[in-house]
Amino acid sequence: MQAGDVWMQDRNFCPWGLLCGMDTRGAFFLTRQPQALPYAMVTPLREAGRVETGQVAEPRVRVSDAAGHAHLCRRLRVKLKHPTRDGARLLSILTNLPRKTVSALTVARLYRQRPLIIVMALFSI
Repeated sequence: MQAGDVWMQDRNFCPWGLLCGMDTRGAFFLTRQPQALPYAMVTPLREAGRVETGQVAEPRVRVSDAAGHAHLCRRLRVKLKHPTRDGARLLSILTNLPRKTVSALTVARLYRQRPLIIVMALFSI
């Protein structure tokens, strides 16, 4: 991975060390939050608006890698209109994409389209 790359992956295949490595190298990530990931809120939860699947809000959070280095990212919370296959009513999406250029609503829509985007990327190789 290189600075400026954007990686979207499934939470089951993205250990936190990988995400921290992306952040350290200047690459960007977008993933559903791994369940056991500890974090600290840096800013209060702020409503961002609605997307097709529900209501979006976000705070900034801080997580630490294995070496203790802090990484700031955005933790989007999507309150879903309809539960997922697993019955979840809330999705938590982590990203380090810059808020000034990529809104919370855009991140939520990108995450929703991830299977299509990944398939398009595979076929464009």
